[in-house]
Amino acid sequence: MKMDLHIHSSFSDGLNTPEEIVKCAIELGYEAIGITDHVRKNSTWVEDFVAEIKKIKQKYEDRIRVFCCVESKVINLEGDIDFQPTWSKIVDLVFAAFHEIPNHNGFMSEGEIAKQPEKALDLWTNGMLKVLKNPLVHVIAHPGSVLKNYNIKIPRKLKEKISFEAKINNKIFEINGKYNVPDKEFLRILKKNKVKLIFGSDSHSTSEMNQFHKLAEKYNEV
Repeated sequence: MKMDLHIHSSFSDGLNTPEEIVKCAIELGYEAIGITDHVRKNSTWVEDFVAEIKKIKQKYEDRIRVFCCVESKVINLEGDIDFQPTWSKIVDLVFAAFHEIPNHNGFMSEGEIAKQPEKALDLWTNGMLKVLKNPLVHVIAHPGSVLKNYNIKIPRKLKEKISFEAKINNKIFEINGKYNVPDKEFLRILKKNKVKLIFGSDSHSTSEMNQFHKLAEKYNEV
């Protein structure tokens, strides 16, 4: 099935409306699409977003399957996300993302990460293992991207451990087109351990969808 479950709309930081995204997806031959917008606990538009996606699902149900999804930031070492638990009843999938590396009093600064890469990896690991146990989370978005930004490698043994925890906690890992993560070794380990995988381009416009759709074809074969 050709699908892309991570596309941002104008409800958050994307350029196009959900319907424009769905029309583009149909033109590109997608069978399923996920409109996945950034949320915080204080986001006031989530109910409107869900209502809009519901209308679009009904309008295009004979042409494409549409998922209503949200992406939420990991905010501490306990694996909590910036998300209202009640929303889990009205959306299809909740993506958890490390946009920063949490520490014991907030987040590491860019300078701290650059100077203390081993500490950054340890803190990220602690947070990741907790997120994998968070019952509100369905999908791990762009896994390892925040480490890749600082050229911090994830050791093979750690990839194995994360993969094991993902499997027993029934979490889905995203193959992210924008950040090109997880790497080939990590992907092989996830597949070996039968962790569920989905493709997400992380597109923020229909033009980016056009750039990434060949990757969607490639990775939806895994």
